[in-house]
Amino acid sequence: MPIQAGTVIEAYPALFDLLPNGGLPGVEYVLVPGQNMSKRAADGYEPTYGVPAFGLRHGDQTVESVILMCRGIPIRGASLHNGRRLFGRDEDLDEMLGYKEPTPAKEG
Repeated sequence: MPIQAGTVIEAYPALFDLLPNGGLPGVEYVLVPGQNMSKRAADGYEPTYGVPAFGLRHGDQTVESVILMCRGIPIRGASLHNGRRLFGRDEDLDEMLGYKEPTPAKEG
């Protein structure tokens, strides 16, 4: 079930939690705090169509607006079930949530 706008979740989501098909082969995805959108847009990313902003919480730290952004061109003719998706997060997100060490993203 896709995430709903304004939902606050307790852990980094997998792509399958955000996109019904888990993303497209050839497209790079990144979780971005709302205030860093312009920085990522300058790198060629844009908000992912159909994925609303949501919140992330870790302990007593919350980031109210997290956006899934993407860049790249889907691989023509590739099955949705082929290939690993490139999926990461903005370097500021761990710090904003109070993680001391980088936290691995879920496979997805």
